[in-house]
Amino acid sequence: MSERFQAHYQQRQIAVPEYAQRLLCYQCYIALSALRFYAFSADEPAYQWLRRVIESKRLAGGG
Repeated sequence: MSERFQAHYQQRQIAVPEYAQRLLCYQCYIALSALRFYAFSADEPAYQWLRRVIESKRLAGGG
């Protein structure tokens, strides 16, 4: 999906400084918000699943 946004901006010749870092920040914000939701709703399995997903992406070089 991020490639589509990047292509959109490039086609319209719109400069987006630090695109990759901005996208990573947004993804972190969404992930942390979801963790907070699962914590407040006491959904331990969903919380742990998302935590593992986040950690696997971090270890794979996604952030």
